[in-house]
Amino acid sequence: MKEIKHPETPLETLKEIKKLMENSSRFLSLSGLAGVYAGIYALIGTFVVAYYFGIDLLKLKYQANYSENLLFLVSIAMCVLIASIGTGLYLSMNQARQRKLPFWNKTTSVWLESVLIPLITGGLFCLIMISHFYVKFVPGGTLIFYGLAVYQSSKHSYKELKWLGIAEIILGLLATLFLNYSLVFWGIGFGIFHIIYGVMMYWKYERKIV
Repeated sequence: MKEIKHPETPLETLKEIKKLMENSSRFLSLSGLAGVYAGIYALIGTFVVAYYFGIDLLKLKYQANYSENLLFLVSIAMCVLIASIGTGLYLSMNQARQRKLPFWNKTTSVWLESVLIPLITGGLFCLIMISHFYVKFVPGGTLIFYGLAVYQSSKHSYKELKWLGIAEIILGLLATLFLNYSLVFWGIGFGIFHIIYGVMMYWKYERKIV
């Protein structure tokens, strides 16, 4: 004898409608694997810079003069940024296809706006610091403004982004307080924290649809 399925209760229906409305107002195509790859790229960049400037990351005692070759430093940062964005776009678009969600819509535009304003402001701020040869403040500045962008974007995406943003801001403040260790904090923030966050997000949201 088949079990008779009772129709959903009004409360369950309301919860389902609320969930659909919340999802429709959030950008949910971000890939956790993109965070992992971005973290790996950042760690590679950190070790390349450390090797080039003769920094011993294990002893954590150094006085690196980054101003000696700003072009090299900026080039490494741009390589990490381009690789991270490219990988993130590819994986996020792929995830959107798997979930049968549109990658670009009004929600995506709102999310992107919340991210770009702090990032562009931070980028200009760091360029000004570089032009005045205050290069040691740049790693902390990038972490702070990136953290603000991530925290702001959490309102239009996964709520877990809020904690990543707060962690990045704290690391950025520490990097500006302890300037000799700024590269270490940068590697932890953009490298290790991204990998941890990416693995958590993949395990929680993505492995079910792979």
